[in-house]
Amino acid sequence: RSAELTLAASNGEQIFVNLSMYRLSLDGLPDAIYLVATDLTERQQRIAALAASEEKFQYVFENSVIAKSITLPSGEITVNKAFCKMLGYTRAELAARTWQELTHPDDIALTERMLAPLLAGSQDTTNFTKRYLHKDGSIVWVDVGTALRRDKEGKPQYFVTSINDITRRRQAEENLRQSEALLRLVADSLPAFVAYVNAPALCYQFVNRQYASSFQ
Repeated sequence: RSAELTLAASNGEQIFVNLSMYRLSLDGLPDAIYLVATDLTERQQRIAALAASEEKFQYVFENSVIAKSITLPSGEITVNKAFCKMLGYTRAELAARTWQELTHPDDIALTERMLAPLLAGSQDTTNFTKRYLHKDGSIVWVDVGTALRRDKEGKPQYFVTSINDITRRRQAEENLRQSEALLRLVADSLPAFVAYVNAPALCYQFVNRQYASSFQ
């Protein structure tokens, strides 16, 4: 028989061992019990260190203010609280979802194209911009950074991904673009010459159609 147990050393330290017991029967001699103790202390310390590391990773992952996900190559995802909040779902609602179901249909091919070099082994990480679909149907623009974890044989295990919500920034950029387009439309409709010149460099930053056509 064998069992794992803790022995007390003479210095008071505890030693974790595997104790194996064998019964020996020899002709002419009484039966004896043969004991073999294998020191497992280092193994136990490695297990404890690994457990502490995993606990630390789980804490950082779960409590990060940045949305994070662990994604299997087949698409299933495990997400943190920030990810749930970003898309308006509960953890239970996302338990059976894949990233493809949450991604804007027009960005699925883009995502697959960006992940392909990681799966092929030609890149370790990748960064790109894509769109998710919020639970209420609205679009959530994000910057994605992801790395692929492999096992000892090199087989892909999962993607570790950080997602930054840039929806407000994208909306601000779109509002600016629309304002600039409206300004150009108004300026091009005026019969007067309109130009904006950068004072230090004396370079044109903007001219309307009337101004530009006068120099053709």
